[in-house]
Amino acid sequence: MLYSRMQAEELHVMQNDNASRQVIDMTRHATTSYVRFYFRPLTPTQYYNEGFKHRDLRYDGDPNANVPVPVFFFFHLDKLLSDPETCFSEGSEAGEGCPVLQGEDAFSKLNFDMIYRNGPYQSQNPVDKKREGSLRQSEILYPDRYPIENSLAGIVCRNAEEKTTFLNLIKDKSNKLFFYWQSHIRIMNSGLYYNNGLFVNSCSLHDRDLSLSFSDSYPRRKYADERNKGLQINTCVQFEWLHGNEVLNRKEFEIGVNYLNAGPVVFHGVPEIKTARELAVKVFMEGNLMCYRKFSLQTGEY
Repeated sequence: MLYSRMQAEELHVMQNDNASRQVIDMTRHATTSYVRFYFRPLTPTQYYNEGFKHRDLRYDGDPNANVPVPVFFFFHLDKLLSDPETCFSEGSEAGEGCPVLQGEDAFSKLNFDMIYRNGPYQSQNPVDKKREGSLRQSEILYPDRYPIENSLAGIVCRNAEEKTTFLNLIKDKSNKLFFYWQSHIRIMNSGLYYNNGLFVNSCSLHDRDLSLSFSDSYPRRKYADERNKGLQINTCVQFEWLHGNEVLNRKEFEIGVNYLNAGPVVFHGVPEIKTARELAVKVFMEGNLMCYRKFSLQTGEY
């Protein structure tokens, strides 16, 4: 189930709040009663929030405005729109918002050329630029809560490590959920992500050496270069040796990762524990889980 912000708060199910407090405080109370979908990826909000960003780089310095590991849920537009309770807006509902619309006639008049336009804004006038940005964040709205399976087309992760992390978290919760949802989750990066934040590219274990590599993309360096240099990220790497559900041993290592030049990290000679069947490795950046891998100590990596 997808919940509106209002219902998520009432039911105490919102574990992470990634919205800018400043934006939420300006948003109409009625807007928070809707489940809100974007028509498209690569919105202005995604540009500022996507990927782990140092606190000095976040939108207006708001620590909440950060989505370290973005996962997209895609929905069949025809199924979603055919629901009689579905509404939409030509522009963002954040802040002052836009009129809430409904019906085929109103939908046919939406400015889809601007809603789906990529690249720089056409105008340099601040008012027109704000309007262009708002159009790229046009929304589909559904009251209170929306059953995901009514129109789910798929779930998309940014890379293999993040897909594995997602599946491991699901499997820890329930094998039944894991086997049901694994076929819905896929990897797709092109055209969906800005890649302008920091994330884990790979986590591998070979001959007792654990290696981590991080994203090394031009968009991330450009985004940071415009603001600051020499930023350090407090990173924790956690090792757990497992026998079934039993944790036999746990070790944690604190390291500093340079935001602009996050080179590979290698842990040599990972200890062996005779009765352990799996090694679970979790990577946290300032408390945010970025990667979760499990390695079989008997049959090889999975």
